[in-house]
Amino acid sequence: MVVDAYAQLVAEGFLVGRAGSGTVVSDVARPPSRPSVSAPSGEAPPYNIDLRPGLPDLASFPRGLWLAATRDALRLLPDEELGYVAPWGALALREELADYLKRVRAAMVEPDHLVIVTGATQGLTLLVRLLDETGHTILAVESPSNASQRRVLGRHISHILDVPVRTLSCSRRGR
Repeated sequence: MVVDAYAQLVAEGFLVGRAGSGTVVSDVARPPSRPSVSAPSGEAPPYNIDLRPGLPDLASFPRGLWLAATRDALRLLPDEELGYVAPWGALALREELADYLKRVRAAMVEPDHLVIVTGATQGLTLLVRLLDETGHTILAVESPSNASQRRVLGRHISHILDVPVRTLSCSRRGR
């Protein structure tokens, strides 16, 4: 069981196994170190947070590995797999994802119950369209939140209810 857990962590890129030197935490798995920022005592911390999705560090994209994987996939791919797939995603991908979710997350899911989307906006659009079609007219959304995504939600749900996000202090007074 422990060996399987290590193998899964290596497969997901969280650990790196080196013959003769043991297994170590991958550089990718380590969060970047950032200096802590704290507000002066008695003042509320400044929250000027841009919640829009942005680009990742494109310079660290593993181009060589991606190219090799693409070549391997295209070399083995049958011609018919290059055409259009079902709107809910390629069956092979849904089967692989269902197997992964069962194995790693203990989620009992079937490929026919999965929908593959191309991004967050498409996923949100499908979700709110379903809610609208089933009669839902109110949707609670964190505030602050992403303005672009709120517009997507508002196109399909007639009333958006703001739910303020409360911050927790690091230390609890009185304890």
